[in-house]
Amino acid sequence: RIQMKKFISFLLCAALLVSCLALTACGGKKKSESADLTGSKYLGTWKTTGIAFMDESEALDESNELGEVTLTLLEDGTGHMDSAEEVSHFTWEEVDGGFKTSGDVKMTFKDEGEGIKANIIGVDLYFEKQ
Repeated sequence: RIQMKKFISFLLCAALLVSCLALTACGGKKKSESADLTGSKYLGTWKTTGIAFMDESEALDESNELGEVTLTLLEDGTGHMDSAEEVSHFTWEEVDGGFKTSGDVKMTFKDEGEGIKANIIGVDLYFEKQ
């Protein structure tokens, strides 16, 4: 009898644990819905101002063949990156020292005071707010 009670108690605990995990997984909000981005300093449109390779002697500025790339961040946690070749859509969220994107564009942007910087495989892209 005691073993049967332990077995039933074990089954009840396992069922409660599974239902708690299921409710937690189903009840969560999306990251873009949970964060309030209304007052974010990153909202708006950003334009590339330069690019630098790992060797800073190869730094380019906007007068070189960088092409204009704009990054637009919206209050609802969505955004898009426009270049001469394409438009890419993404979601974004603030992180310590900047923000990161996911979706078509997966990058982390670091706060550089008046601008932001992203690094892609040894290449730094610099943006300023429009």
